[in-house]
Amino acid sequence: MNAKQRKTLGISLFIISTIFWLLLFSLPLLPFKGKMLITAGTICFVMGEILFYLSVFVLGREIYAKYKTRLHPRNWFKKKPQHLNNSAEPVNSEINTTDTPKTSHS
Repeated sequence: MNAKQRKTLGISLFIISTIFWLLLFSLPLLPFKGKMLITAGTICFVMGEILFYLSVFVLGREIYAKYKTRLHPRNWFKKKPQHLNNSAEPVNSEINTTDTPKTSHS
């Protein structure tokens, strides 16, 4: 299995585990009762966890650490550092306005 196929498999497993977790939180809205609801919840929880850790195993620790910072809600609205942006415009802190020569017009 080459690296591209491995990455695709790992991300697919991660997406499927996320679907199981979302299904777990939507179970109270479904018309299940009693034992059926508990069984469905347990299955969703266990499958979500197994698929998540399997995706981490397939992708490796480096990819997991990379996506963990992106998926954490605390980091969603943070401003990205300039070196990650692809714009060619200079950052305001790079423009030095204090060393401009002062000229007087008499």
